[in-house]
Amino acid sequence: MTSTVQISSEFCQAVLYDKINEAAIDAQQLMNTQRYNLGMKRSHQILNYVIVKLLNYIV
Repeated sequence: MTSTVQISSEFCQAVLYDKINEAAIDAQQLMNTQRYNLGMKRSHQILNYVIVKLLNYIV
């Protein structure tokens, strides 16, 4: 026996809207994480450069 379910267009729109919002939030979090990782990488590069210069100056 097969049953059919009617889904309103308003419900479909609401679900689609929620999924788009979730995807937008996920994308923003990913971009923030990537910027943070890039910032950390740059700060480590600068710190390493400064340490090498200081060691060369001391030695």
